Amino acid sequence: MLSLPLQYNNYLNNNIIKKWVVFLLGLVAGCILTILSLVVISKAMTTTDTVTEETANHVPGLNLFDEPGDEFSAPSFEVMQVLASNVALAHSGETEYGRTTYYGTLVLLIGDENTHFYDDQIVEVKSGQVARHIGTYQYQTKMEMQKTVPVISIFDKQ
Repeated sequence: MLSLPLQYNNYLNNNIIKKWVVFLLGLVAGCILTILSLVVISKAMTTTDTVTEETANHVPGLNLFDEPGDEFSAPSFEVMQVLASNVALAHSGETEYGRTTYYGTLVLLIGDENTHFYDDQIVEVKSGQVARHIGTYQYQTKMEMQKTVPVISIFDKQ
């Protein structure tokens, strides 16, 4: 039987061990990156729901649906009164003869945590976005009349 020199045997054994160590380190790194990616994706998918729940806790009379409802067909909204930085009463826009007027349905518009509404702001529903009915808002006017309006939020189309 052919025997290899002792140095060559040690080289082969060390080389095999190094390959296994590199393989195991790569496997562990892959698992860690996969878990981190899933955490980031999970956070990104729940951001809107968290903001909406926080908003519901700060605005009395706000009732949100479990899931977003029907599409609300309005090309834009004009903010009438800001209730919180990302919550405002707004009139929906209606386009006739190439001109948009803002005497449509009064709605409560809810934006995400990066949204800051201001009075008389025009909020456009851009291409690739959709306005959805996500709940109702009840409030009392200064004349002590009870009003209920739809709650609208703008989402990316999926």
